[in-house]
This record gives sequence, structure tokens and C-alpha cells, in this order.
Amino acid sequence: MKRKTTLCSFIAVIILCVILSTWAAFAASNGALYIRVRLTADFPARLVPNTPATLRIEKQSIPVKAGQPVEIHFTSPHLTVRLDDQTWSTQWLALTPNELPPAALPTHIYGIAVTGGATYRAGMEAVVYGGLPYLINVVPMNDYLYGVIGSEMPAGWPLESLKAQAVAARTYALNKAVYREVTDATPWDICDTKDCQVYSGTKNEALSTYEAVRNTDRAVLVYVGNDGSYMGKLIDAVYHSTSPGRTLNSEDVWGSYRPYLRSRDDAAFSSKSPWYTWTRSVSITITQLSALLGMRTIITLAPVMQSDQVRGYIAIGDGVSQTFSKEQLRKWYNLPSPSFDLKMTNGKIITDPTNPGNILTVVNGRGYGHGVGMSQYGAKSMAEEGWSFSKILKYYYTDVSIERYNLTGMRIPYGYPGI
Repeated sequence: MKRKTTLCSFIAVIILCVILSTWAAFAASNGALYIRVRLTADFPARLVPNTPATLRIEKQSIPVKAGQPVEIHFTSPHLTVRLDDQTWSTQWLALTPNELPPAALPTHIYGIAVTGGATYRAGMEAVVYGGLPYLINVVPMNDYLYGVIGSEMPAGWPLESLKAQAVAARTYALNKAVYREVTDATPWDICDTKDCQVYSGTKNEALSTYEAVRNTDRAVLVYVGNDGSYMGKLIDAVYHSTSPGRTLNSEDVWGSYRPYLRSRDDAAFSSKSPWYTWTRSVSITITQLSALLGMRTIITLAPVMQSDQVRGYIAIGDGVSQTFSKEQLRKWYNLPSPSFDLKMTNGKIITDPTNPGNILTVVNGRGYGHGVGMSQYGAKSMAEEGWSFSKILKYYYTDVSIERYNLTGMRIPYGYPGI
């Protein structure tokens, strides 16, 4: 049984490489940069192209009519694919429209609807990876961005803020695709949730998102500072909804230094956001916190300082200690931002090592999101005051240049669908 499983896994890898190579050739012939997006989707899945398409399973190419559903079920370790009265068992498939609209005509949507929901431009793959099924949208970068911009920022916001969002989102996605670890074998570059950047296919596209993407075509952010480790490379262009009045250094939140993610004062701009200040009464029991940290109990809590601010805490128990950040607390307790005060039951803010009692509380804070990089509401306010998208980006990201991307010299993962 073990030998059979190993053989199946080996065959699946070979098949996946063939599919990746096919998409790479397709991308090269069309002069487009493709991004592979893992979609949040349940199985069984139903794929319906809105234009004639081709279903590829192993060495077979099966024509699919517009509106003809392709049903996909998962019974480990295989996908079962149904098209009318035909059935196949496989570990991957690709459903690709036979033609795509010219790049100059973004309103022409040729794509695939997923389980009666959103429609996604370009092609779709279903893959078994790590014993689980996934849907992957393999889509030209600009077509991808049409959907990202409207999902991450209201389409009615000023054009210059939408353009800033387009450049940041393009840079973020390309950074994730190009600078993957050598050992990263995942068959996608990026996910479609806020853990990456939100993408909902064509659902939130608008004329303004088309204009923002096309007016910044191929524009990305490149670090041009003096740190040799990052010089000339695409930046990790993270962003968030609203800063707490000053954006945060990357190491303040994640512990990892990035020379282009430096703290900037933007209170005059982010303060116009409805999320600039918030009130949220959250009770955190010491029992809950101990369990989250893998500790039996917490005897003492002490603040961890960084950049003259409390960025986290150290919990000391029976001979053990664990450090945790405010960003971790934000995610654990679904708080708007990591900029808040942690108080004891008596209402006192924890500023020194102390016995925390039984319950901690979070009452109020500032900002929305992790607080690093561009503040989206800040960008909106800047655009309303006449700032250009380039000025906005160069304010929030330190020592950067806006350039047309060129993949020459970058390490491209094997099989990456490039230009």
C-alpha cells in the first residue's frame, strides 16, 4: 500500500509539472504574466464556462460548450470529474476558455463560474495536493488585479488612491510568486483571502478598477535604498485599512526587519477613517491565554517594549515563559488592530511585571489591520487632497522606486507561468 501511494504521488507531481509547463507556454505566447490564485471553495465543485472551453485531463483535451457544467467531486485520493455522461478519475484537471479578450477590453469577461457563485476570468485548475482538493484560478496579472482592487478598496474612492492600491497589490502578488522558497512546492502563488489579499473574481470589478489597473500597467515597487539584502528587489508591499495615527515598523508587528516598511506619521490622513478609534470590550481569561500559549498557568505578565511602545508581553508560569505579540492577540480575539491597551481586572494598564489576576480586558484602540505599510484610508485622504498615486506610495514605503517590472535576473520557481 505504501509503494502504491508513493507511486501515485510521483505521478501526480509529474502531471502537475506538465500542466504548469503548459500554462507557462500559454502565458509566453500571449505576452502576459499569469498568477496562480488558490480559491476558497468547497467540494463538490461545479465549473461553468461562459464561453467555449477545453477540459484537459491527463493527455485528453475535451471540448466544453458555453454553459456546460463540469462537476468535480473529491473522494480521497482522487477527483471524480463528470461532463454530461462522461466520468474520469484524476488528480488534476484544467478548464481553459478557448479565447481570452484583448487586454484593452477588460469589460469582455471570458471565464468560469464556480458553484453558482462568482465568475473568474481565464482558466481554472482542480488539483489534489497534500491529500486535499484545491481550485486554482490561473489568470493574467491585470485581470486578477481588476478583482483585487474592488475587493480591497471601494471602487468609488478617488482614482489616485485606487492606482496606489493597484501598484501595491501587483507588487505584493508578484513578490509572493517570484520570491518563493526553493522548497515551496505548493501549486499556487497566493490565496484569495485577507491572509494574502482579497480576491473575489469579477464580483467587485468596476470601470474605476479597470482604469486604475491599466493606468499603472506593469508598475511595481522596487527597493532602491542602501540595504544590500533588498536592493533592486520587489518589496513586500503590505497594506492595511487604517493606521493608528502612525504606521508601524515591520519588526514591531512581525519581528522581521524590512528597510522599506518604516513607521510614518499619517494621523492627519488616517484620522478621517471611521476605524481611527474603536471601542471593543473583550475579556481574556488567564485560563484561555494559558491554553493559547501552551502553558499550565500564568503567574506574571510583563510588557515587551519596542520602539518605545508596548508591542507584546512575556508570560511567566511554573518554570516556563512564553512571549506573545499584540498582533497575535489581535488574531486570536478578532480585534481591529494591534494598537490597544491590555488592562487587568482593576482597570490598570500592564506597564510593569505583575500578577495579572484572572481576567484581562481590551476596551479601546486605534486603527484597523496590522498597521504596517500603506494605510488605505490614509491613501484615500491623500488623494482627496490632490496627492498622486506615486507620492502616496513613496510616503508609505521608504526608499522605493516605481518601475515597470522586469523578471530578468529574478529567481523564478520551476514551472512558474511567466512572461
